[in-house]
Amino acid sequence: KKQQLDEVRAYSKPPPLVKLAIEPVVLLLGGSVDSWGDVRKMLRRTDFISRVVSFNTDDLTDKLRNRISKKYVNQPEFNFEAINKASKVCGPLVKWLESQISYSAILNSVEPLRNEMKELEQQADELQTKQEENDAVVK
Repeated sequence: KKQQLDEVRAYSKPPPLVKLAIEPVVLLLGGSVDSWGDVRKMLRRTDFISRVVSFNTDDLTDKLRNRISKKYVNQPEFNFEAINKASKVCGPLVKWLESQISYSAILNSVEPLRNEMKELEQQADELQTKQEENDAVVK
């Protein structure tokens, strides 16, 4: 809810769990987390919610995924229950972030298969074209 997000935006010094939950989301969206002021700038953007909703996991690099995992997601405090108690808006963002990180890892692991499939589809298209040419010659 926008009202809950406004509460997080209003913090001059957020609780540690709120900060732990929001910073990786801001990083994922291309923002800076050098200071809470930088984080608040991202949260105050009118398109913040739409950027979360329309985030393309394909844009998540291995480097950023690993950085977020190491610095945030792998921390013992980074869990839905604790963060959701600290902030009702941060809990769902944690679930969303964990899903993006997991899905990105899956996409990375199947990337060789996706590339091979593209090559096979291209070969199939070429063979189809050749067959159509040959059929035209035979007629």
